[in-house]
Amino acid sequence: MGSWTKARVEILKLKEYCFTNLKDKELWPSYYERRYLEFLNFLDLFPDRKIEHVLELGCGVGYYSAFLAKIADHVTATDLESIDPVTHSPGLQITRDILKSLDVNNVTVMNASAESLPFPDNSFDMVFSSHVLEHVPDVNKAVSEINRVLRPGGINICIVPTTTDRIYALAYFYMYLLKRTVIKLFNLVFPAPKSVAMQGHASAEKSIAAAANAYLKYFPFPEPHGVLQSYTQELKHWTLSNWRRIITGSGRIKLVSQRGLQLNPVLPLSGVFFPIAGVKIYRLTRRVENKLSGLPVFKQLGLSTMVITEKQ
Repeated sequence: MGSWTKARVEILKLKEYCFTNLKDKELWPSYYERRYLEFLNFLDLFPDRKIEHVLELGCGVGYYSAFLAKIADHVTATDLESIDPVTHSPGLQITRDILKSLDVNNVTVMNASAESLPFPDNSFDMVFSSHVLEHVPDVNKAVSEINRVLRPGGINICIVPTTTDRIYALAYFYMYLLKRTVIKLFNLVFPAPKSVAMQGHASAEKSIAAAANAYLKYFPFPEPHGVLQSYTQELKHWTLSNWRRIITGSGRIKLVSQRGLQLNPVLPLSGVFFPIAGVKIYRLTRRVENKLSGLPVFKQLGLSTMVITEKQ
């Protein structure tokens, strides 16, 4: 557990508090547990050094911000102020509410774009982002800004999705369609009795049908997850070598390491039917996965890749 032993204990307490007291703010079933396990994996791979000031890009609801606050003196958590479905930003009000509930006092929440960071040069020891760069229109400008605000010797820890993630997304897409087809056929064979009590059920079915129609917009492929125009573009561009080229500025920025994350296919493929079971399996296998994550063959299997660079 190394030098992060105390931090791990505090992070576990935060997760348990969220699970007990903030269930209404959980984004999807098992969100708190899965993101907690993911962060423990990140922590295993963080450089072992004192961290004073962290800049987090795309902080979302502030869950990782609270965790980062346990390993750094201060965290500046940034995202878009308003809710933005295109970039998956939930808005910063929920971030402030969650951090206040958790009584985390060493996090400053700010509205900021990764392409134009409102900070002086050489301001941070670490910049951290998880699944953010794929949503940034000018990703090269964002990388330049990250390197500008880092102090000499500062590190950029960037987690981004891979082509493997997109392959699983295709499988997930058709598994979802199969699930919806089975439910539809079941309802046709065994129709629910019509009654006033079933009006809420009918309304829910309409909402599900609308969501399914939106899901089919890009058929026969899933909808793109980030700013690229199509699933096939993401499949082509989200390679390990392309992300490494982008995040190192075509080799101008020192690469410290690149690892594959979440190697077990059970986690993404179980999400349609058994999301909680998938996370339980991830809890059992994640340590082994992390040990294998640096080997070339296993790097390719990860749903995401962690690229760590250092400013010279």
